[in-house]
Amino acid sequence: MLTKYDLYDLSAVFQGIRFDIKDVENPLIIDRLICLLHKHIDDPHTTQNEIRIELSQTEGLKKEKWDFVFYRNLYVNCSVLKNKNVYILFIDALEYLKNLLLCNEYKKADDSIDALHNLPENIANNSFIISKKEEKSLRDMLI
Repeated sequence: MLTKYDLYDLSAVFQGIRFDIKDVENPLIIDRLICLLHKHIDDPHTTQNEIRIELSQTEGLKKEKWDFVFYRNLYVNCSVLKNKNVYILFIDALEYLKNLLLCNEYKKADDSIDALHNLPENIANNSFIISKKEEKSLRDMLI
């Protein structure tokens, strides 16, 4: 399962994607995130720095842009995200974003990542609870 700090890292990744929406690495990064989230839906195992570890293994990743993924943090107070619906929501949003990028629909992708980039941090700061308003807004975007 992902930790609160993984959610902060996920927000940082979304900001990196948002910074250069047309970067050819973005769909590959999104694929890795989707696989990682799928893995954690039913896996009670928790390891720190999951997002960082996953992305640091991406071949050819631009280190100057993604330098934070190559450093591991040690946390002594680590709570975990157990709500499967949040994992599914992120997976759906990432799949939607990836499809937009692969279809070169950069304006829609930019709007989508703009709506998404603060969500992981908000969930981490709100004891892993996603507000109904945020969830509805995200679901509306995916339609």
